[in-house]
Amino acid sequence: MSVLKIGLAMVLFSSATWAGSTFQNLDADGDGQISMDEAMKQPELTRDFSAIDKNQDGMLDAAEFARFEAATTPEQEQEKRMYEEKGDME
Repeated sequence: MSVLKIGLAMVLFSSATWAGSTFQNLDADGDGQISMDEAMKQPELTRDFSAIDKNQDGMLDAAEFARFEAATTPEQEQEKRMYEEKGDME
């Protein structure tokens, strides 16, 4: 397995682990949901709260938060393209 593949796997794994611990950290009252007040700790979450809250109940559940965390950033897209281009050359 190439170094690039190993590095990409590590980034993806650490991101998933980080998302889980972040949800737990943001869910201050431990009710399994993130309120707007709890979301205030993460500015981008607050900014996009209503779009992330798919069922519009005013709370983010674990699935809604996971979709938010899984959304790819431009940097992640660039890394993915580099990985795919490198794979085509092997």
